[in-house]
Formats: sequence, structure tokens, C-alpha cells
Amino acid sequence: RGGEAGLLYVYWRLVTEVAEECGADDVWAEAALRTVESAAPVLAERCERSVFEEADALAGRLIAYAEGSPGLTRALLAAARLRLAVRGPEDLGGDAYAGEERTVKAAQLAADLYRSPLHRPWFGGAWPLLFDGRLRSEARQLLARAAESDDPESEQGRALRPAILVTLAQVLAEDGGVDGETARAAFAALFEARAAGPPDLPVFLLRMVDDAPATLVDVVRGNVFGSDVSAFLAAHGGAVAARTVGQGVNLARERADRPLLRAVLDWSDRSP
Repeated sequence: RGGEAGLLYVYWRLVTEVAEECGADDVWAEAALRTVESAAPVLAERCERSVFEEADALAGRLIAYAEGSPGLTRALLAAARLRLAVRGPEDLGGDAYAGEERTVKAAQLAADLYRSPLHRPWFGGAWPLLFDGRLRSEARQLLARAAESDDPESEQGRALRPAILVTLAQVLAEDGGVDGETARAAFAALFEARAAGPPDLPVFLLRMVDDAPATLVDVVRGNVFGSDVSAFLAAHGGAVAARTVGQGVNLARERADRPLLRAVLDWSDRSP
């Protein structure tokens, strides 16, 4: 998985360079966005300073290019996720459940929803970039700007807003949790969005929003963990499936919900 992310990053970086040489501005903008987005999982896997600096410089140019256009929100969100990836992801307990089998290993590549300790040992005795106060402040500013530039009346705006707010909720929290008010805003935005987001997102928010009604847990149990596994994998991929299982197990544990836990484990067992 990490190798695949690295190949995507290199591919889109090359496309960006070719598009710039050819003067194809629209192609350059799309390729630049894909480059920055694909750099995040690379940084989460191996936090190389050169990758961060190259992607961050490209993100700055992309934000300037997209100013005043619908593409600005995605560019700002990608730049913020780049900074969160430096910190490294975690699945809020999913790996503890997975044990040696590492059934939610893919969650480690999801830099937008999951966070890990400030200091991570690195191979060769070196230390990677650290998620310091400067990067936290920059991520917070980028996300706040993305939330302001987002057009809630547009389809893209409604689709992006939950992801923007849930990421901002984590950056605003100093204790490794989430900011409750922002998480509730993300929860509301999720249900206002017409486009379906990643299925693990509502499960994550159900864990973070204390006053979420129990009936919504039943809805998630039926709609997510009652869905056809093959169709789910075809639509969302294995990484999202692994994150969804990890979040579902923890939601069931935290709510002492045995029917939900049974549904999650049965659904996971049906995965190929």
C-alpha cells in the first residue's frame, strides 16, 4: 500500500511538470492537486522532508492559482492534510483490536481522520518532521479558510464540508480528541450533504458526538454493516473498509452495543 502511494505521488508530480512545460494550465492545476493529495499518505508512511517541502511548495502555488475559483477549497484542504500527515495517522484504537493480524493496518494511511503520538521513531536512527506548533497553526488556518471559502450551496461544497470540519475538529483539540462544537457541525453537515462521503466518517462522528441519538447507530448498523461487502469494496476500496471496521468495533465497545459488534464482525468476516 505504501509503495502504491509512492508511485501515485511520483506519477502526478511528473504529469504536473509536463503540463507546466506545455502551458496547459487546467491540466497543471488538476495534476498539482493530485500530487499534493497523494503526498499525504506517503508522508504518513515515511515522513521524508523532501516530499513535504516539494508538495508544500506546489500546494502554495496551487492555492494562489485557484484563488476565487471553486477549486480553492480542495487545494486548501489538501495543504492542511499534508501537515496532518506529518504527525502520522492512527485509528483511535483499531490497531489494538487488530492485534498481530493488523486487520486495520490500512488505517495508518488515512492522514485526514486519524492521529498518532507527536514523536515517532524512524529507521536509520533519524527523526522525521514533527507536528509542531507551527504546523498545527498552519493547518488550523488552512482549514478555517477552506471552511470560509466553501460554497454550501454547491454540490462540491456540501460534499467537502464534512471532511473539512471533522479535520478542523481534530486540529482544534489540544488533547488528541476533537473539538465538540466543530464535530457536531461536521455531523450536521454530513447529513445535509447529498453526495455520500466515506462510510467510516459517520461511524467516526458517532463516536465523537456524545449526544448523537442511538437510532443513528441502528441506521449505520443497517446501512453500512448490513451492506453487500463486495459492492462496498468495489465502491470504496479496502482501506476505507478497514477503517470502517476499526471504527465500528470501537463504537460498539464504547456504547456496549453487542448487536452492533456482532454486525461489524460478521460483515468483516464476509470480506474476501
